[in-house]
Amino acid sequence: MMMDRRAAIRSIANELGDAPFAWGAFDCCAVPRRLFTLLHGYDPAPEIIYSSAAEAATLIEQHGGLSALITHVIGAQPLDVSDTELGDVLHMKLPAMREPIIGVHTGQSALVPGEVGFFKAPIRYATHGWAI
Repeated sequence: MMMDRRAAIRSIANELGDAPFAWGAFDCCAVPRRLFTLLHGYDPAPEIIYSSAAEAATLIEQHGGLSALITHVIGAQPLDVSDTELGDVLHMKLPAMREPIIGVHTGQSALVPGEVGFFKAPIRYATHGWAI
């Protein structure tokens, strides 16, 4: 079922808001992929399957980094953050995290998967994004 951006973000927040972190199901790549599916009616990368940190790291390495993997999955080139909008995917570099993380643009923040449920990260930590 396809829906508008606000409804899709709300749906994901309701569906996964209390979910524990799980590679391939509730992580920073799985959430935007699920959002894309709600918006467009199909999974943009059904061939990408992983269920552990090691498998995720291998996929990221095989694609040349996290940004390159997201570019492959979404099928769009990265944009300046100022060119993204509600529901788009953002590459975040948060001060408390060693590695970059992917979030969903919600206006002044990004919805990012945490250990349990989501947290909101200030959009100022976004380095670039992708239109979906």
